[in-house]
Amino acid sequence: MNPNNEANPNKLKTRLGQGVRNRIAKRKGQIEQFKENRDIDKAPKLKDRLRLTLNEEREAELNKFLTELMPEIRQERHKKLNDLSILIANFIKWEIVAVSRNNSFLRRYSYLSGAYIEIIDEMENRGYIALKRSGFRNATGGRLTRYGRTNKLSVWIENLPEIPQQTELLPHFELVQLKDGKSKKLKNYKDTKKTKEIRSQLQRINELNEKACITSQGEKVSVHLHAVFIDNFKTYGRLHTSGAKHVQGYSKGKRSELKINGEAVVEWDYTGLHPNLLYASAGIQLKDDPYTVVDNRNELRPFLKHILLCMINCKSKDEAEGAANNWLEIDSDKDTQQLQQTKEDLKSQGIKSALPFMEKFEQAHKSISNYFYNGQGNKIMNKDAKIALEICSWFVEKEIPIIPIHDSFIVQTKYEEKLKKMMKRVYKKQTGFDIEIKKNS
Repeated sequence: MNPNNEANPNKLKTRLGQGVRNRIAKRKGQIEQFKENRDIDKAPKLKDRLRLTLNEEREAELNKFLTELMPEIRQERHKKLNDLSILIANFIKWEIVAVSRNNSFLRRYSYLSGAYIEIIDEMENRGYIALKRSGFRNATGGRLTRYGRTNKLSVWIENLPEIPQQTELLPHFELVQLKDGKSKKLKNYKDTKKTKEIRSQLQRINELNEKACITSQGEKVSVHLHAVFIDNFKTYGRLHTSGAKHVQGYSKGKRSELKINGEAVVEWDYTGLHPNLLYASAGIQLKDDPYTVVDNRNELRPFLKHILLCMINCKSKDEAEGAANNWLEIDSDKDTQQLQQTKEDLKSQGIKSALPFMEKFEQAHKSISNYFYNGQGNKIMNKDAKIALEICSWFVEKEIPIIPIHDSFIVQTKYEEKLKKMMKRVYKKQTGFDIEIKKNS
C-alpha cells in the first residue's frame, strides 16, 4: 500500500473544519439578510409633518443642496425646499424610509408638494439615498418604495450647523379631517358649506392662539386645533391638538401649570357631559349625578366613568364588558402614579369586573338604556364637538385665547366667569337643558 495514498488525518480535520466554518458563515449571512429584510419590511412611512429645523445657516445649506440636486430649478423653489426639508428630516430620524410614489394623497392632507418624487429620484441619482425595495405592498394594501440613507447623506447631515433640535414636528396640515371608521385612514372629500365654515372657525381660533404666548414651565406649547370626523360629518368631529408638546397630551395636573401671556389659567369641565347629552336626546333633564346613583365611593368614579363610556361606545354588552375590564389592568407607560394607585386600591377591595356596575347603570338609567351597546358614542361626541366649537368661536370674537380639552376649557383666570357663563349658555342653546360644570384643580 502506497503510504502517499493514505488519508492524512490533519488534512481531513482541516477540510472538515473549513466545511463547518463555511456553513456557519453561510448561516450568519442568512441571519444578517433576514434582519436586513425585516428592517426594510418594517421601515416607517414618510412622515410629512416632520421637518428639518432651520436657522439662517442651515437654510443656506439646504438651498445649496437643492441647487446641487436641481441646478436648473426656477419655479416654486420654496415648495421644493420644503419637500427637501421634510425628506432630510425623515432620513435623520430613520435609516430606511417607506415612500409612496403616488402623490394623489397630497390634494388635501399633506405638507408635501408633488415635486418630492423628483427630489427623491435626484437624491438617489447622486448617491444620497439608495433603493432598498421597489413597490413593496404594505399591510394596508398600498405600495411603498423603501429608500435607505447612504453614508454620503449621513456626512452631509453631520456637517449641518448644530442646533439643539435637529427636526420639528408640525401640526396637522388639514384642519377638517375625515377618517374611515375601520381602517382609521384619512379619506378625501368634497368641501361643503359646513366643512368650509368649520375650517374657517378653526383658522381663526388657531391664529389667535398662535399670537398668544402659551407656555408650560417656560416652554412653548402647541394648541393648534383640527377637527376629526369619522365616516361622515355627523359622526365624532371632536377638536384635537397636534404638533410637538401639544396641550391635549398633558395631564390635568400639568395643564394647571400653563400660562397664557404670562398669566395663570383656570380649567372648567362639564359634569357628566355624555350622560347629560343622552338624557337631553330623550327629552329629559338629568338632575342627579350619573355616577353616584350607581356607587358614591369617590375612588370608584374614574372606573364608573370608563364603564359608562364603554356602554355608550361599544356595539355589544360583551364588548363593553371586555373594554371596561381592560381599564383595571395597570399600564405603567400610560397611567399616572395616582391612577395606578387607584387601580391597586380597587383590586384590594375585590373589584375585578365591570359587569355588576354595568347592570346597576342599566337600572339607574332606564330612560336612556336604549342608547347602550349600539355604538352611539361617536354621534354623542359630535354634539359635544359642536358645543366646543361654538364656545371657542365666541371667545375668539372677543380676542380671548381659549384651549379646549374636548369637554373642558382653559382660559386666563381673569376670564373665569365669562367661561362659566358661556359653557352653560351654549349647552342650553344646543340641547334645551341645563347642566352642571365644575372646576378642574
